[in-house]
Amino acid sequence: MTCYMNSLLQALYSLGSFRSIVYTLEGEERDDESESVLLCLQRIFFNLQTGDKAVRTSELLKALGFNE
Repeated sequence: MTCYMNSLLQALYSLGSFRSIVYTLEGEERDDESESVLLCLQRIFFNLQTGDKAVRTSELLKALGFNE
């Protein structure tokens, strides 16, 4: 299932206008220790943009309610 999510993330990342919108949105405050989906998505896009290594999506999966 993660290969489908990774393909979708790559497709969304390649849309510059979508990426800009994701960067400008502000996530909600959370009382628990879990990350917000938006924050995870922003972090993934930032790492794709600035890094040269593979980007892990485990935090996003956890935020979406999937356990590895």
